[in-house]
Amino acid sequence: MAVNKTRLGATGSSAEDLGNMGALTPILGRLAGGSKGGQMAIDFAQQMYPDPPKADPYEAALQFFLAMGQGASQPGATVLGSAVGAMQAPADYLAAKKKEKRETDRARMQTALQLAPSLKPPAKGKADYIEAVIDGQSGLYTSEEIRAAKAEGKVVSIYEAPKSGSQNNDLKPFGIIDPENLTEIQRVIPSASLDADGNVLLTDAESVMAGVRPYIGQKITPSKDSTKDPKFSDDGTGTLRYTANPPEGKNIGDIVFEGVDITGFTQNELQLANSLRDDLTKQIEPFRDIKSAFSQIDGFYEEAQSENSPVSDYSLAVQYAKVIDPGTAAREGEVAAIATAGAMSSAFKAALTNALMGTGKLSPRMRASIYNNALRIYGTKLPGALATIERYKTQSNAQKDGLFNLVGLNVDAESYKPVGEGGYQPKDIDSLAEAPEDNSTYKFPPDFNFNALDDNALRGLLRLPAGALDDMTLRKIDEALSN
Repeated sequence: MAVNKTRLGATGSSAEDLGNMGALTPILGRLAGGSKGGQMAIDFAQQMYPDPPKADPYEAALQFFLAMGQGASQPGATVLGSAVGAMQAPADYLAAKKKEKRETDRARMQTALQLAPSLKPPAKGKADYIEAVIDGQSGLYTSEEIRAAKAEGKVVSIYEAPKSGSQNNDLKPFGIIDPENLTEIQRVIPSASLDADGNVLLTDAESVMAGVRPYIGQKITPSKDSTKDPKFSDDGTGTLRYTANPPEGKNIGDIVFEGVDITGFTQNELQLANSLRDDLTKQIEPFRDIKSAFSQIDGFYEEAQSENSPVSDYSLAVQYAKVIDPGTAAREGEVAAIATAGAMSSAFKAALTNALMGTGKLSPRMRASIYNNALRIYGTKLPGALATIERYKTQSNAQKDGLFNLVGLNVDAESYKPVGEGGYQPKDIDSLAEAPEDNSTYKFPPDFNFNALDDNALRGLLRLPAGALDDMTLRKIDEALSN
């Protein structure tokens, strides 16, 4: 029998499409001053965070066979050993897809919670509105809205404040011991959801239920209250300055919108622009890190090829580590990023690691490989970053024409050079001959701290071909794993 799937909001999404977002509807309705504002927050969050592509079993299989083929090409490799070593590739791929879906759902919920207060309508006069409850949603409604709701068959009742001494049914934040346990709580309380700080929102009665209590604890209180919107006002000259709770990187008294015409925007629209700008900045931050690192590689490349110095090689290796793992820092973190990276030859990993540790130098061919591999990663991530910016632009301007001029203040999409004609060009590796440095031998310095590497990085080193690591290094890795 066909199931009638109700479509919601401007996106035409179903409850299934929204994942846990449907559970947020009552909460968002309260924050936004009514169900319409709550639904708008849900629709907007869905547009900002569309569902990521699902894991492709064919891609996982391809990762396995590519890794197996790479392992089998090493001297002394066996079919069984190559197959076992290749299992990590599809496992990493599937784990990354699962993490991507989980982070998208969490970001979608947090965005809706942050946007809802900005969408709250102006205060309504008691003479024109009635405080009522429509299908469980309390708010201020006009007589026409109440009549229309009744005509649609919705349950309508006049709101009654809780009597003194009765049980408190307000939602309260409780710390969730493990975010993965949210699904267990939702088996008992389907409407349970997380707030912007990672707390689960429950009533007093819900918090003591047998299927809920084991998974919750003391609420999480961040060092800075992230649920408060920045406050600002006109300084008397037509310039808006922060007066309280400025965003990260800003201070009280700083100008909110420098060099931008804000005439024609309401206070609510300016608050919405603030929220969206912070969210957009966080969304594209990983790509901006990759872009910055690749720009450094592009600048270092010619210098490294002409000077042929360890200092230039070290700079190339450090920036490449940041491309494959944005945000990585310190020598051990950079080594770990390379040890766990896939689709690299053993010689390439060894040359990069030695350059990072100052125990070796890169050949011209290796430098060109670093440039081309970094360019490939940059080119792969660029369309997604541009699509994210375009989504925010479309949705922002749909709320108010020209709003993206405020939302996109921290984004300079014009500086995102393309790959190919009119942009970055790959280097010709075939014209560069192999050199003695192009081997798979690692040269770890005596003071290298293997205990600073996680298990995944240590096991990545152990999967290297025989002879890549000397006996002393292998013993240190075994000791670090046992610790």
